[in-house]
Amino acid sequence: GIRCGSRVLAFRRPCGGYTMPGGKLEEDDQGIFACATREAREECGVSVPVDAWEVLATSVHAAAGRAYVLVLCATELEALPVDADAEGLGVEALDLFSAFPALSGNERLFEAMRERCRALAAAGHETAGAALAAPALRA
Repeated sequence: GIRCGSRVLAFRRPCGGYTMPGGKLEEDDQGIFACATREAREECGVSVPVDAWEVLATSVHAAAGRAYVLVLCATELEALPVDADAEGLGVEALDLFSAFPALSGNERLFEAMRERCRALAAAGHETAGAALAAPALRA
């Protein structure tokens, strides 16, 4: 998940539920954080260094007779880059504390992002409750 203040980048899926950017680990990826860096660039147009990620939560989602392990790699940006074409890519900046439907299996992941935001705010982290500093994205 890519968090900026109390907002997180997310996509609304055709079923109406939201999910954070992500994808599967590819053979060329040098680990889970390299995968997160690649997906952030591909899906959000945002460059995030491999060493800027941390594993924040996991979730298991069962569908079509398979079980998927979802790993939430999280990072925080001070602001979204001005040249990021987030709207053109279909990504939205959701307020973590507003009401929105999470895609099945993603509820725990969004809650982990909320918990991190609360913890940072309680610790006096200056951007934890800040509004998104970049140009407004679709909400």
